[in-house]
Amino acid sequence: MKILLINPETKFPGKVPSIPLGLMQIAALPYKEGNDVEILDCNKISVEIAKKIIKKTDPDIIGLSSWTGKSLKSCIEISKFSKENSDAKVVWGGVHPSILPYQVIKEEYVDFVVVGEGDTIFNDLLKNLKSPKKVKGILFKENGKIKSNLPGTPIKKLDSLPPIPWDIVNINDYAFRWIDGLKTMALPTSRGCPYNCNFCYNKVFYREGWRAYSLGRVRENLENLLSSYSKIEALKVDYEDNFVGTDMRRAINLSHLFKTYDLKWGCQLRATNANKKMLRTFKENGCEYIFFGVESGSQRILDFLNKRTSTEQIVDIFDFCNKIGLRSVASFMLDIPTETMRDLSETVKLAKRLKSVLYAGFYQPYPGTALYKFVLRNDFYLPKSTKGWIEFNFSKNHNFSGIPDIKLKFAYHYLNYILNTRILFQKGDYEMFFTLLKTVLRV
Repeated sequence: MKILLINPETKFPGKVPSIPLGLMQIAALPYKEGNDVEILDCNKISVEIAKKIIKKTDPDIIGLSSWTGKSLKSCIEISKFSKENSDAKVVWGGVHPSILPYQVIKEEYVDFVVVGEGDTIFNDLLKNLKSPKKVKGILFKENGKIKSNLPGTPIKKLDSLPPIPWDIVNINDYAFRWIDGLKTMALPTSRGCPYNCNFCYNKVFYREGWRAYSLGRVRENLENLLSSYSKIEALKVDYEDNFVGTDMRRAINLSHLFKTYDLKWGCQLRATNANKKMLRTFKENGCEYIFFGVESGSQRILDFLNKRTSTEQIVDIFDFCNKIGLRSVASFMLDIPTETMRDLSETVKLAKRLKSVLYAGFYQPYPGTALYKFVLRNDFYLPKSTKGWIEFNFSKNHNFSGIPDIKLKFAYHYLNYILNTRILFQKGDYEMFFTLLKTVLRV
């Protein structure tokens, strides 16, 4: 069976594309079973070239992975082209169709929607294209009517899945220079999240919560990666992992594993589970940075978001990172529903206090989350079709808070550019400054 898996266009011009790990993991089972699986990345090739490949190869299945926002544009364009110029069945998966499956399946250019983690669901569908009723975890069409066979069977043990097939893509296309100019690659070690923040899609998409690969499987994936591309010098663990420190003993063992291979690395934690002993061990074992989703400097907003953390805890852990010389990254959300100018001022004040690398983005409403339901109750307009979601991205605000647009945009640029630059120069972290500058300049 000929299978084309397509990663939609998401990157900015000039930037190294992010490796399509999700599609690579979806490809693992059918690839292992001898199917002809090819991944087309529209961040490497144009949509027009992808169309030519579709026409030339005449695939049986075209699978597209999509996020809410910009990626939907190329997903829609490729899907329409595929229906008009091939006999391939078009399958949508990923976050957006999983949180809005009934809206997506209504589109005339979609045959199947895979809901949630698609590793086993997609492979089952390949085996049952003519009898999709047998496949749990999908929506499909039968005689013009929408049929549902939800939910799917959850993946309880990640080690039950095959290792990542690194050789299905050209790793050299995705290795990028990150902090200290080191050749860097993403490496997943877990999936999901154990927490219940009311704005996040994780609880909707990863129904089984947080699960980890065994250290043995992480080592196997890492060794296979290094066999495919031996020039890797650093790992970006926070690319796919929401948290590396949910299990402190496992997190420390991971850090020892990375040090064994003489690799630098970065990961993501929460302030509430960033044990200081663990952080010190991370630093000793080559950790270059830790990403924290701070979200707001207002305790009222943190409580409203169900973050279950305090500004005092956040300050304490950032102070400790600064004390031991471990880079920290603080991520903030702006334009949060109910946010006031006072809340925004407290966010800016906290950002100054943390003395860390900063990232600020605008709140985006993910369907299925508690905050999305709050937005709906308060009469905010939300798209009624898949196309309408294209404009939703973290660099654009939608006035959910009621704070004047000019003040939100100023806060966005102040945190990301002005304050970031000031803090990095005060700390003498010129390497991170130039790393972020290259990102801003899209080079």
